Formats: sequence, structure tokens, C-alpha cells
Amino acid sequence: MALLLIGASPNILRAGQAVSPRLLIVDRTAPDLLNVLRGEDDQFYLVDYPDLAAVDAFADVLAVGPRPTAVVSVTEQGLIPAARLVDRLGLRGPGEDVVWSTRDKRRMRERLAAHAPHLSLPSAPGTDREAVARILKDAGQAVLKPALGTASHGIRRLGSLEDLDRLPGDELRDGLVEAFAPGVEVSVESLSVGGEHRVVCIAEKRISTGFVEVAHLTPPPSLTEADVARVTRATTELLDALGITDGPAHTELMVGPGRVSVIETHNRPGGDGIADLAEATTGVDWRRASLAWSLVPEGSGRAAVDDVIRDCTGPAVAGAAAIVFFTAPAGTVTRVLERPDRVGEADIISWRVDAEVGSEVGPLLSSAGRLGAAEVRAPDAQILRDAVDHLLTVGVIEVTEGTAT
Repeated sequence: MALLLIGASPNILRAGQAVSPRLLIVDRTAPDLLNVLRGEDDQFYLVDYPDLAAVDAFADVLAVGPRPTAVVSVTEQGLIPAARLVDRLGLRGPGEDVVWSTRDKRRMRERLAAHAPHLSLPSAPGTDREAVARILKDAGQAVLKPALGTASHGIRRLGSLEDLDRLPGDELRDGLVEAFAPGVEVSVESLSVGGEHRVVCIAEKRISTGFVEVAHLTPPPSLTEADVARVTRATTELLDALGITDGPAHTELMVGPGRVSVIETHNRPGGDGIADLAEATTGVDWRRASLAWSLVPEGSGRAAVDDVIRDCTGPAVAGAAAIVFFTAPAGTVTRVLERPDRVGEADIISWRVDAEVGSEVGPLLSSAGRLGAAEVRAPDAQILRDAVDHLLTVGVIEVTEGTAT
């Protein structure tokens, strides 16, 4: 039994070692991984995996040995290469067609329109001015996003056709315009085995005015039990609509009055430290579970997904947990708040600030522009919300605005 991992971090590599007696590790570089290998039990292959021609050549090598039992990647760049190997080798797991339906937002909307239209939002190509006008008329606002984008990069809010006309032509050609959906945005971590889906964790988001994620809170303090049930049902319907039968998923939903709308989904666990929040509040080692499903024998029955989650679950250590990202307006840093031990009744577990007095801060255009983070734990969701709201408003990093571009 051998698990092939593509683009694994040291943390994911260790999780793989916990679930598989043998690993085949594929990456473009090796320095962070070589010290973690277990001698003959782990084999490393240097492959430029974003190059699909290189992946095809590697598939020919694997076809004659050593043949993996499963191929998994939990990094964005590795999802298509992993799916390609799944198809080439005839293995279980999301194939290329399914993964492209999560990577390409246009394809996702087409699948939803065909199989779960109640979960979708009106959308149009960025170049279709008439269709965008209809969306703006009906919804009042719209969002343009790169159809293949990630990490909150390149998302634009549209209030009028004039906003659309001001954007560069390449953004319009590569972009998808969607109706703006009001409500509470959440992300859902789910695991599927053999078409059976289970929600592991739901996190409520805090979003900047430019759609960059600045906090994740779990459990979601703004959702009722009925809302959680709606989110769970919507997640299951989405996964079925896209044909995701096996593996982890990270799904972003907007919970509004009377409906739940799909923002996007990925066939991988969420980033931004969400795995740590899930483990703290549920006890589920989410990194490990997101790999362990792949080694379950086919035909194991409907309880297989529950068995995987149970085997990866230990004690929960917090009633509620969050990660808060530090941001600041563009300018020169004049003050950085020292780490507190507590915020109200919530504990600060970790604290990292990537800016110092005198450094220049640019505008917050994507997740890469965030300036550090804190992990917070609390007895319950309401205490957690108060602590997060305080950290987002207190000004952890103060700047003199306008000197950075």
C-alpha cells in the first residue's frame, strides 16, 4: 500500500506518514522535505508537476512501478496534476473533469445550473456588457472575479456599468461577473468517501472591503441551528452536483435570508490555518483525515467516511477558535501592538506580526498583503466573536497613511 503525495508541506508529509506505511512524494524542490523522510519507506521524485507533460511522463513511469494505491494533493497547484494521475492510472478519487469543475468558476456555474440551480448565482462573462447590466439591475451590485483565480486576488466590486468599463480588457476577458449575494459568508470543511459526505467544520468569515479574508471563526457565531442544517444540505447538494464522491472539500457559501448560495469550492482542505481551528474545536485531525480517505478499500460501505473521521479524532481543546489576520491601510508603520495574553475571556494561542515600525505597507489587494495573524480560543462562539471584533478594530498595526503605493 503506497500513497503518492504531490506538493506536500512538511506538515502534510507527516500526516501522510501517519496514515500510510509507504509514501511516494512528488515535488519540484526537496529542501523542506528531505529531513522528514523515513528512509526506504518514503521515496522522493523530483517532478515539475505544474507542467502536465511532465506529469504524463511520470505516469508512464508509475505504470510499470512503483504503482501507488492512491494519489492525493492538498495544495492548489497540485490538484490538476493529481487528478491527471488518477485518470491515467485508473485510481479512485477526483478525476480531471471533476477538478476542473471546481477550479474553473465558469464550469462550476454551468454544473450548478444543470444540477442544483437553487444554489447558484446569476453570472455572465466579463465581456458580456448586456448580461452584466441585467445582473446589476436585478441584484444592485455584482462581483467580478478571475474565473481561475485563487487567494482573493483580482476580485472587484461592481456597482454600475461604469465600474465595469474602467477595468482592463484582460480582466474582463478572464473574468466572471456574479450577482452580489448579501448574508453571512462561511466556509465548510467536508469529507467524502464513496459518495457519502460529512461536514467536519463550519467557519464564519470576516471579509475586507476588497474581499480579502481577515478572520475565520468556528463554530460560526451568526448561524442558528437551522442555518447550520441548511449549510450542511447545500454542501451535500453541491458535492453531488459537481461529482465529488471522494476526498476533502473546502466550500465557500453565502447564508442569506431564505437561501444559501455557492461562492466557490475546492477539492482540498481549507488553508489559512483552518485545519488547526477544526482540530481545536472538533478534535478531528483534518490534515490526516484529508489523506486517510484515499486508503479506504473501495466498496467499504456507507459508514466508511464515519470510520475515517473517528480514527482521526482526538479530544477537542476549545469550545470555539479563530484565526485573525492583521492588516493596515497603505502607509508607513508607526506602531505595532504588543501581544496580549488574553482578549476579554479569550486566550491568544499564537501571535505573529510581519511588519515593524518604519516599514512600508502596500494596499490590501489579496491574501498575500496580510501582515500577520493571531490564533484565538474561547469557551464559546459569542466570547470568540467579541475577541475577534476587538482585534479587527483595535489597530494592531498603525500607519501614517498615504506614503506607500
